[in-house]
Amino acid sequence: MVAFPKSVFLPLSVVLLGALALAARGTGAQGEQYDLVLMDGRVLDPETGLDAKRNVGIRDGRIAAVTVEPLAARETLAVAGLVVAPGFIDLHAHGQDSESYRYYAHDGVTTALELEIGTYPVARWYAERDGRALINYGVSAGHVGARRALIAHDESLPGVGAITRDTSRSWTHGALPDADLPRLDSLVERGLAEGALGIGFGIAYTPGASREEILRVFRVAARHGVPCFVHLREGGRDPATGGSVAGLQEVIADAAATGASLHVVHVTSMGQRDTPLLLQLIRGARERGLDVTTEAYPYAAGSTALQSAVFDPGWQQRMSITYHDILYPPTGERLTRASFARLRRQGATVVIFQIPDSTVRQTLADSLVMVASDGISPHGAPRSSAARGNTRAGLGALCARFRRAEPSGCRAQDDPHAGSATRAGGAGHARQGSGPARGGRRPHRV
Repeated sequence: MVAFPKSVFLPLSVVLLGALALAARGTGAQGEQYDLVLMDGRVLDPETGLDAKRNVGIRDGRIAAVTVEPLAARETLAVAGLVVAPGFIDLHAHGQDSESYRYYAHDGVTTALELEIGTYPVARWYAERDGRALINYGVSAGHVGARRALIAHDESLPGVGAITRDTSRSWTHGALPDADLPRLDSLVERGLAEGALGIGFGIAYTPGASREEILRVFRVAARHGVPCFVHLREGGRDPATGGSVAGLQEVIADAAATGASLHVVHVTSMGQRDTPLLLQLIRGARERGLDVTTEAYPYAAGSTALQSAVFDPGWQQRMSITYHDILYPPTGERLTRASFARLRRQGATVVIFQIPDSTVRQTLADSLVMVASDGISPHGAPRSSAARGNTRAGLGALCARFRRAEPSGCRAQDDPHAGSATRAGGAGHARQGSGPARGGRRPHRV
């Protein structure tokens, strides 16, 4: 599900060291000459816990000094009142085009990863960005895309396009014969071999996927030592099926049975009013040694395809909403029974107001929860920019969340080329891009 902002947070002024790493932490000699000095900023370093006013000296594209002493430089920027931090990581970013990358860069995001839905095939996705991306990028091998390739014999729609642009139901709702399950495993493994950072699941969008099918793909992840990034089978509350609680219990059990690392995406849009219960389950799993993490976005609305399985019969009860809680962005209208039926037939992306404001605020205050935008920028509209602006203001540095949660297969690392970057599992490998960066540092494939 793609996030759409509703709740408004005050913006936080931040100077991001997008092409740099907070690597050198000693004091520099006062007489040394630096290329650039950021003077009197509030410096945050998640690795050391530094949070203080400092001068930052930069030479040859790298941090050379972090000190209270005055520094001489060819160029000095007075940044008093601003925060100086490593570049932010957005691990749930559907906007993976040049326009989105520009918005990310303006927001201080230096690494944007498409890990929820992922893509299939993976090699083509990387090739389209190689040498052309403005920031660091990475993707998971998409169970959704691999399933579509197997059933519909079509690999033409990358990423979320498989959900938003294909209105057919055979590949989403159809069950795979037992004989085809190994073939699906092989397709996902092919994506990992092509450099995917993990395996992405949009289980709610493929209700035909059996629990055995999902368990088998978890085994693939465990075998290759990569995480599973999961949109649960169901959101909200449903006494008949167990709703979001049963959806989370399914994948925690799969993680326990296989040893795969699990990351649960946008926990608030999944749990809604039951989000505190989902967090109890995740916390309990972690306390007992399972590698389970989660994220949330800081707004009370989400967005997805109206023709998707999310809106199959029973959606009003599951999400505790009505037609009027769904907005159609091109016209700004709230839906009725008639407009819902019409737009569902033709296919449309809608905004869903479903998460209580109190749930958003309570979740963001929980140290267990990382922040991700779930943003996208369709046709160049700056929705993803607004999302990340709110995210940064609402929670502060995302990389601090990575360090606190530190799942074994999805942990933040210092990237000397791009502030902070993430390495999700062992399948992906870095490759240089060609985006501009101070000091000759270039963005790369994560």
